Amino acid sequence: MKQDNGEQVIKTAANNTDNKSVGVSAIVYNVGILIMKIINNFLTQESKKAEIEAEIVLTETNARRRSLGNIRFIGELFKLKMLTEPIMHECVFKLLNSKDEESLECLCKLLRTIGKELDSEKAKVNIICIFVHLTYLESYRAGNFIQGLA
Repeated sequence: MKQDNGEQVIKTAANNTDNKSVGVSAIVYNVGILIMKIINNFLTQESKKAEIEAEIVLTETNARRRSLGNIRFIGELFKLKMLTEPIMHECVFKLLNSKDEESLECLCKLLRTIGKELDSEKAKVNIICIFVHLTYLESYRAGNFIQGLA
């Protein structure tokens, strides 16, 4: 097994002591090796931790992108009359009642996609409820997503 520079320095220092302190030099050598292994282990763990964190961010970004794509797809299906207005209102209210920002972002994307088609005379009460709720959320939570809807 190849020794790294730290181990070589420790071994050289241990070998340069006289025969009377052979026990001490062996202890110094073993402690030095142990310290080097601990440092290498720590550095390896830190790099693995950084890799895992980067992978988590990438996975979250991909999931967010996929969710927004699915929402856009649902909106386009509604525009093509393949989904009904009550189904879309149910989707909107489920997203509106979710507590996380990703759902709110999906809601805004959906409303940008289908808002004009969803705004009908028979759905006026639902639309008013949606925008009252959005106004509340804008003032207390995530106004940057909602402001683009006005």
